[in-house]
Amino acid sequence: MIKLHFLYKAVADLLYPKACELCNKVISHPTIPICYSCVASIPKSNFSSIEFNLLKDKLYDIANLKYCIAIYKYQKENKAQRLIHLLKYQSKKRIGLYFAGEIAQIIENKQLKFDYIIALPMHQSKEKIRGFNQTKIIANSLSKRIGIPVIDKIEKWEDTESQTKKSTYQRWANQEKKFKLKHKSNIAGKHILIVDDVITTGATMHACLKLFEKMDTTISVACIAYS
Repeated sequence: MIKLHFLYKAVADLLYPKACELCNKVISHPTIPICYSCVASIPKSNFSSIEFNLLKDKLYDIANLKYCIAIYKYQKENKAQRLIHLLKYQSKKRIGLYFAGEIAQIIENKQLKFDYIIALPMHQSKEKIRGFNQTKIIANSLSKRIGIPVIDKIEKWEDTESQTKKSTYQRWANQEKKFKLKHKSNIAGKHILIVDDVITTGATMHACLKLFEKMDTTISVACIAYS
């Protein structure tokens, strides 16, 4: 049955080859959603495990923050933005798996160690409408890749309006006190990696990180793109 499954898949790939999500060119590797040319043209942030970078500066007042990882630069109409929009709004979930692999490669190359992964939560009403939480897709795939368990610790207890058209001040005010810890057990002395898709002003991530401020934990952040 397993061999038959692979045979069907090979025939399907031959008859219906995968296309790059950005330029529609046929791609040979079925697990990569974009062609190598498009990959090379996306501007990298160069934020990996560097202890000091612009993303960490944005979250400067979080005392127990260690690493801030961001793969790409997020700019209006650039390819990183287009990919994230395809993931979030057109359910192109394999893009999330690809991004998870990119984050995992950085973690493995830098030999970073974490105890748990937390996906930045979405309010349950919004997740129900969309049908999925893209950060969970990334976090769960990352967990399988690096062997670190995902735990469900943060809850977004109040829904907020879309942040895309709000000013920086409005975004920070909109996220304040919108998150809470479900329970505080089993994380004392642990290093936790919080995963998000994109960080712009930092308001949402900051609100989540503040939950751990007075706890005996070390916090790190990983995202696909940073603005």
